[in-house]
Amino acid sequence: MAIIQKRIGSDISIEQLTINPYPFLKKMRNEDPVCWVESVNRWFITRYDDVVYVDTHPEIYTAHESRSLQTKVMGVTMLRQDGAAHARLRKACEEPLKPKVVRQRWANMLNKTANEFIDRFIDRGKVELVSEFAEPFAARTLKMVLGLQNATEEEMQRWTRDLIDGCANYGNDPEVWARACRSGLEVDEAVDRAIKRVQKEEDGSVISSMVHTVVENGKMNVDELRANVKLIIGGGLNEPRDGITLTVWDLLTHPDQMNQVKSDPTLFPAAVEESLRKVAPLSMYPREVAVDTELRGKKLKRGDKIAVLVSSANRDENQWENPNVYNIHRKKLKSHLAFGTGHHYCLGAWLARYQLGMTALPILFERIPNLRLNLDHPPQMKGWVFRGPLHLHLEWDK
Repeated sequence: MAIIQKRIGSDISIEQLTINPYPFLKKMRNEDPVCWVESVNRWFITRYDDVVYVDTHPEIYTAHESRSLQTKVMGVTMLRQDGAAHARLRKACEEPLKPKVVRQRWANMLNKTANEFIDRFIDRGKVELVSEFAEPFAARTLKMVLGLQNATEEEMQRWTRDLIDGCANYGNDPEVWARACRSGLEVDEAVDRAIKRVQKEEDGSVISSMVHTVVENGKMNVDELRANVKLIIGGGLNEPRDGITLTVWDLLTHPDQMNQVKSDPTLFPAAVEESLRKVAPLSMYPREVAVDTELRGKKLKRGDKIAVLVSSANRDENQWENPNVYNIHRKKLKSHLAFGTGHHYCLGAWLARYQLGMTALPILFERIPNLRLNLDHPPQMKGWVFRGPLHLHLEWDK
């Protein structure tokens, strides 16, 4: 086993993982599912059942990671807490993101925003989908739900890129730290302005909920509020952006399934779920070993760093037949893990599902039914912590 571990884990670079992690992850699943990867200085957990076990046993594998990159970039967030500390911070943010509230409070805004951005390019006959639709749509809708109405879409997009790059800066690039710090300070200033506004009048936003919800030991303090807004800016923009683009890509490259979805728009949610399963925009999240333990024969010491590979678990051959294949009619034996599991299940999952499966994608394909890939500009994807298309060029007959 030690020989296999060295052969797999010692020869993988961060650059290789960024370009295409899947061949390495498949090899780990099959030969060394709890694998030490030297370039990242972490144990990679790659099988579905092990990922679920790690994520549902916080007393063994804690989210409260020491020397956390996310904490360095954002401050103390609910995502790096377990138990009562996590529940306290989460409770303050929950109400605006509940399924019923999403439908009643945010649906009209989501529909209006999707149509507005499509209006800007529909007569042109071509679009770069990430920069002209998926990202600005995710940015505007998130800022409205958060309560950062005075922020621009461009600021939201830059903030999420800089914060996410900082959280994934395992190569310790000083320029990345500088960008993350600069954007973090700008978010703090925007949050402080929003706090003053909602203190005078509640507006139903997440920041308003944070300010006014009484949790254990009182309300959120300013530092907690700032940190958790940064957390939501990261995941709340990044994943819907990538989810929109990934699903469009998958449907356009599987025309039979695309025609089925267009004929029956109730299939859009299934199309979204399959795209999220296959790629998982949040592909990895960290944990730390809290007590000496053992997993699949590997002795893990307290303080060891863990990389929970959702991107690998979602392609586990023991859970899905032909897991690398896109199939919107896939039998659901077990749920995919793109939104996590356990008490850290994504707070914004219902909002993201509504943004994608009920708003952005149905409206896009209804208004431009003859979308096709512009293969003069091939799509490009990268990332192993966060993964999604860098660009997606489309065209259609006007």
